[in-house]
Amino acid sequence: MKPSEKERLQFRKEVRDHMEKVLKGGVSRGQLGGELQVTKQAISSYMKLRTTPKPHILRRLLARWPHTFSYRGSHFPPEAFGVEPERIDVAAKQEYLFDRLATIKKQNVRVEVERSNGAEAELRLTIKLDA
Repeated sequence: MKPSEKERLQFRKEVRDHMEKVLKGGVSRGQLGGELQVTKQAISSYMKLRTTPKPHILRRLLARWPHTFSYRGSHFPPEAFGVEPERIDVAAKQEYLFDRLATIKKQNVRVEVERSNGAEAELRLTIKLDA
């Protein structure tokens, strides 16, 4: 299994675990599907790790049942999916956050040391995103 496939599977598991928690809280699959505006079959597909919800579906999930997801060692709270109304402009830019992160190639990442004083280092991170 490629590292990116492993990461996607891990993220799917996190989404499933969060949905399981919601379902154990007394919400039926039908109600969850209604809140997310998807079918019960889609909920089943997420729960069986066959598919990952699209960003707009995750946004609906997190707006109703907040959770912080981890991906590639970073944490993404509901705000990363545009849940808070005052951050709607940011949400448009982050709609495909996970899709974009998955496209980053090692050769397109550059880290440079700007300054170092022994105990601290200031780094510059440059990531070239394919258009």
